[in-house]
Amino acid sequence: MPPSNKAEWAQAALGAFREKVPTASGEVTESMRVFSFTSAAVQEVELLGRMQQLIDAALEGGEGYKAEAGLEAFIAQAQELVQEYTGKPGVPAELMRESRLKLIFQTNVRQAYGLAQWRVGMDKWHISHYPCWRFVRRPGAKVKRPLHERYENAVRLKTDWTFWAKRMNGRFLGGFEVPYAPFGFNSYMVLRPVSRKEALVRYSAKTLDAQAARDMRRSKFGDLLAEDYEAPRKKVAPPKPSKTANPTEFNEQQKDAIRLALERLRALREKYESRAKHSVKDGRIHIDYGHSGKPHKKG
Repeated sequence: MPPSNKAEWAQAALGAFREKVPTASGEVTESMRVFSFTSAAVQEVELLGRMQQLIDAALEGGEGYKAEAGLEAFIAQAQELVQEYTGKPGVPAELMRESRLKLIFQTNVRQAYGLAQWRVGMDKWHISHYPCWRFVRRPGAKVKRPLHERYENAVRLKTDWTFWAKRMNGRFLGGFEVPYAPFGFNSYMVLRPVSRKEALVRYSAKTLDAQAARDMRRSKFGDLLAEDYEAPRKKVAPPKPSKTANPTEFNEQQKDAIRLALERLRALREKYESRAKHSVKDGRIHIDYGHSGKPHKKG
């Protein structure tokens, strides 16, 4: 049975967090990422292991990420710990910063709860009776990622690794490339189980049965390999171009990438236009964007 109250979920989060393995950031592969305890640019595995123990103590004490006492104690202890490794290769100087340690603490505590929910939802019974996740947003988000807004309340198979880990939690969104919450910091996006009856509106019974029957092999870290989620794909020759085909048609992932690129270009344009200084001289418009050197000119 899944956890039924906060205390049981806290224990489930602690158990899930303890299955994580300290891993140098440069050595994390896709199949290891789900159960890796890592931090950007940190290569010292021993330091990562000791930091994991500090967060473990906060989780065991039931502090949770909202308890400032647990956070403050972690930062103080972690700063003392990092000092022991100062100057060693693979230990960035910024690791001493309070903001960086706060991010490490909050991200890992939230991931512990997200991982616990995901593990419960991926067992045989839940896969059969609740085969999909719904992508929902909790109240409180101040800045909403456009891609997340587009897929709010979307329903997808639990084993759709590409959708959950690569797209909704992709690096390009500031995510962690794992199939569970958090989906990028401060996104407030979470997963909710979808019953088989409701999932049948989107998927066929054959598809749901195939997912439930899949052999979820175990990795050396104790759970599912990323590649186990992807159904085997046969190599198919690319279709011959049709005379009637529209050459401007794109798949959903390509459309998302194009939208993201356009949003970034629009933001850059607005940024520079707000800083631009216009002047007219000798009948020509001079636009200075604040760069060093001569201003750009347009006739």
